[in-house]
Amino acid sequence: MATATATATPASPFNCFAVAPPTDPNAPPPPPPDPSMLQLPPPLEGWYVTWEEAFGKSQAFAESHGYRLVKKRSSRGETGGNQLKALYLICDRGIFKPSVAKIRKRPNRKRIGCPFDMSILWNSRQGLYQVRVRNPLHNHGPREKTPPREPSPGSNLPFLSEELPPRLGEEENEEEREGDGDGGTPSAESDAQQQQQQQQQQQPSKPAVKRIKVRGLRDVAVKAYCEWQESYVQSPLLKAEFRKARDVALENGLDLEQMHLDQDWEFFVENGVKKGIARRFIEDIGEWARLFEELSGN
Repeated sequence: MATATATATPASPFNCFAVAPPTDPNAPPPPPPDPSMLQLPPPLEGWYVTWEEAFGKSQAFAESHGYRLVKKRSSRGETGGNQLKALYLICDRGIFKPSVAKIRKRPNRKRIGCPFDMSILWNSRQGLYQVRVRNPLHNHGPREKTPPREPSPGSNLPFLSEELPPRLGEEENEEEREGDGDGGTPSAESDAQQQQQQQQQQQPSKPAVKRIKVRGLRDVAVKAYCEWQESYVQSPLLKAEFRKARDVALENGLDLEQMHLDQDWEFFVENGVKKGIARRFIEDIGEWARLFEELSGN
């Protein structure tokens, strides 16, 4: 009996142009992707001179991709020294055990148990800090940027009004000048008094500066603060300007607490530091001190 053998049809080179069958318009839409499979890019792993630089660059990367890093716990080693040995970070939408001071606060509904986890560890052999991502997964998408809040109708803010209001005291001075009965020129003494009064009124009042306390060696803190500032610029010229500001501070015996209280960035400009770098070097000390205390676990 003859046996029929099936012969395979050779694949046509034109099968790649075959049209797919039409989809059913009444078919249900595909299910949304599992949130647990969403993955936001983690910060880059690598080696850093200071933990401030490692945390600063990791935080900047995270914020540029729609999430933030918060401290889970930290360690300073068994000897109880001042050097940070380990810093463990999680996503701000993760869950960690709150401190006693935060228990009384209202619970944060944005924390949904995000599993993202990373660490910054001190490597004594290399003498550097290493950034390692332990779990790169997130269970949420990137945070949406909130649009800037528009002023309410009828707002009388000076920078939104068409004409700036006169400075306090100018109207009284004009009335005094117009009401001069003699019609002659005022004396030089009265002119000097009015000019001094106007200068005092035009000078903006500086807000009161809150004292800060930076633990550890003061000159080492100035150097660490300079490295933190350098981590936020890419240009070698700008990095050199921050180092110049650091050298000016150390040569004049200035520490971070003194510079924060003085708020005298003009002193650094007079010593050859560019104006923008000098302002950053002085005005960001409070932010660095707050970040240092937060990551130190105090």
